[in-house]
Amino acid sequence: MVIVMFIMLFNHLHPLLQPGVIPFTLDEIPVYKGRPSVEINHGQPYFLPLEDWHTHVDSFSSLDAQHRAGSAFVVISADTLCTGQRTERNLQRPTGWHTVRYDDLIPDKYLYNRCHLIARELYGDKDELENLITGTRYFNVEGMLPYENQIFQYIRKTQNHVLYRVTPIYHEQDLLAAGVLMEACSCEDQGRGLTLCVYCHNAQPFIKIDYATGQSRRAENQAG
Repeated sequence: MVIVMFIMLFNHLHPLLQPGVIPFTLDEIPVYKGRPSVEINHGQPYFLPLEDWHTHVDSFSSLDAQHRAGSAFVVISADTLCTGQRTERNLQRPTGWHTVRYDDLIPDKYLYNRCHLIARELYGDKDELENLITGTRYFNVEGMLPYENQIFQYIRKTQNHVLYRVTPIYHEQDLLAAGVLMEACSCEDQGRGLTLCVYCHNAQPFIKIDYATGQSRRAENQAG
């Protein structure tokens, strides 16, 4: 099956940082079998660390023809970290959104979250649709959050900067992302302190999801 990866070409960046076509194939993604995430490319991001990382300009891809979010590529620093409480409720509806609940299967009851590609704790309030996808509670909390916390703690400890890119991956014209590719590399030490490249499955145990529409139902098997 064809995977559509939404990667922006950032012409204003150093050539080594321009991702172009990432050498990433469906064969590198194990089928979801109960693990929320899996390491890709031996944990090494597809972009290269740069000495002139400070010239990077943060970028969020424009919505595509189906109004889906694409890749977000930013520099995270101690100045961008956010520890305050959210003051306004986010009511945006990213593609594939449905307000649906499974009270007996999901602790927080609701299947879907409005998932930020670049998390609020790392970058502050950026609630535009270019930074949002529809993701399951499991995907948000068990998949992305541990890696976001890892980046947060690294920056708090070292005060270093981190190049960070999150790319939603869609199957053809599906409205719901199958998952996201998360890549990060610490800047000052050229990745010696922090590197990661992982794929997080947009799945929910015990729930069968139609990624074309975002519709869902109870799964017949426990893996979802």
